[in-house]
Amino acid sequence: STPTTEAYAGATITTVGDTSYAVTDRYLLISPVVADLKTSLDVLAGTTPSLAADATYQAARATEPVDRLGSFYLSTETLKPFIEAQLAQQAGGSAMLAQLDQLPAWVGGYVQAADDHLTFGASTQLASAATMPSVRETDIAAHFPAGTLMYAETRDIGATVDALLAQMKLQLAADADSSQMLTGIEQQLGTTLDKALDFVDDAGVGVSFDGQQVSAGIVATLNDEAGGGRRLQTLLGLLRLVGGGQNAPFTVTNADVDGTTVTTIALKPGAAGSSSMPFEPAISIAVSDSHLYLGVGDFAAKAIAQDPAASLASDPRFVGAVQAAGTPNAGVVFVDLAGAAPLLAAMAGSDDDYRTNVQPWVEALDTFVATATVDGDIASMKALLFVK
Repeated sequence: STPTTEAYAGATITTVGDTSYAVTDRYLLISPVVADLKTSLDVLAGTTPSLAADATYQAARATEPVDRLGSFYLSTETLKPFIEAQLAQQAGGSAMLAQLDQLPAWVGGYVQAADDHLTFGASTQLASAATMPSVRETDIAAHFPAGTLMYAETRDIGATVDALLAQMKLQLAADADSSQMLTGIEQQLGTTLDKALDFVDDAGVGVSFDGQQVSAGIVATLNDEAGGGRRLQTLLGLLRLVGGGQNAPFTVTNADVDGTTVTTIALKPGAAGSSSMPFEPAISIAVSDSHLYLGVGDFAAKAIAQDPAASLASDPRFVGAVQAAGTPNAGVVFVDLAGAAPLLAAMAGSDDDYRTNVQPWVEALDTFVATATVDGDIASMKALLFVK
């Protein structure tokens, strides 16, 4: 292409093909649109307002550390008219248009480097109509063993699932056959479908590996232990009826663990797939001390008897990582990358490509953690990748 040049605002704009650029005393400006390049030069000349003076941009930048590697900013408020125009042309777009008042004003983020970790941060200013996430500390991690490979914790999981069930209920109620089935389900539950988990507050899920088998389970805090227990017993009673036949592929049994009844639903020996699973082919469930325990194998019994001093909540690596990411919080994700490395190597077997090109990087990793926090109407997420 033959370059063309144009003088503008004390600089020379050079265009080559579809790309234009200008060099000032401090910056190299590049754009596929000449008009945008001229706007940048006007900003530098002080004749056009700068983004740096914009109030929403300043609010986003205030959430970031000064010593960052890079950052990004998105004005969702500016995009709102464009989104409205697109939705107005789509069938069923009116329902989504009603949700636009929950769009945040902006989203911003950054990357930062420290001696032993990288930090990825993002923040947003929540709309006044948006539901504020709950921020609080829990004892859920104290029911998982130290050395848990993967752990995630979230707030208000019961309300979140019930909101999804409410949408499902509307669809089921619109069909005559589905509506009849819905009525039967709600009669068995003793409540409406959109309140099926209203007794659950927060929940955590963890995955462990003992070198031979995988163990996984959920621990949830309850706001109504008695009501939740009754609802679970109703469901377990139905399973016992189904499992009572000789041809049923599973059994339902009860056992006492420290004064708590633990119900185990186990596949019978010889049932399809029972011998090839990388975990015990059973699910255990219990309700005790305002907590719900649900997991594979004997997870519920172990979680009830877990010593807090030997739990994940007392693991120095977990505690240090979560504190660095932010606490109290609205949720946690934690991965013991160093603990997972041997499992990944075992899964790779004799794969030379993994051992040459992947394993050296994996072995340099320690942990990954991410938390979500809320300060006023600013919601933030911080993720940290620790290395050895």
